[in-house]
Amino acid sequence: MKKLLNLVFIILGSFAFMYFTSWGSLNPTSFGFYWSIVSSIIIMLSVDWSTNKFLTKTAGHLEKTIDIPLDKDEELNWITRANHFKRWEGVGGKLFLTDRRLVFKSHKFNIQNHEQIFNLNKITKITASNRNRLSFEYEGQIEKFIVSNPDKWSKLLTNV
Repeated sequence: MKKLLNLVFIILGSFAFMYFTSWGSLNPTSFGFYWSIVSSIIIMLSVDWSTNKFLTKTAGHLEKTIDIPLDKDEELNWITRANHFKRWEGVGGKLFLTDRRLVFKSHKFNIQNHEQIFNLNKITKITASNRNRLSFEYEGQIEKFIVSNPDKWSKLLTNV
């Protein structure tokens, strides 16, 4: 439903642009009016197709390239996409939870690429908000993340 609504807005926006500029005509019986409708649909289809292609390729690329090495007796409990706030940038990547540590590893599309490891026994003051925000205190610093299920992350970090 959301995708359909986005497509309708793309069609209406491109139609309005072409209709009220020199491309179209205010006369509904003119060729410019019908050309505005046809070209709006063509623009909508091409934007939809190219967006899907781009998102499919980049999402698959991110899933394959970000991974962390585990120790022999270490167990991976949870993984999710996350943004880690470093100064002025929300650095995108993945957040890994093992039975010993929390690891954030950024993807290549950031300015501040980094990998950060947090020992679970040093994490305190865990808070989760309804805006997908997860934060905790680690060695005197407040670490802030955007994750897709902050309440679940909070429970996992509290129980480990």
